[in-house]
Amino acid sequence: MQTRDLLEETNLKQRRLETRERSKSKESLRNETKRTRASEREMVRRRWV
Repeated sequence: MQTRDLLEETNLKQRRLETRERSKSKESLRNETKRTRASEREMVRRRWV
């Protein structure tokens, strides 16, 4: 009984960690696209000036 509770707890913790990692990677991807878009805009601006 006790070991099963422990297993459940570790599984929950693992799942939480995975979801946190996933959200982190989503956030970094979003930041990356923002950065590339900004640099693209900057290059277009330089081309016209």
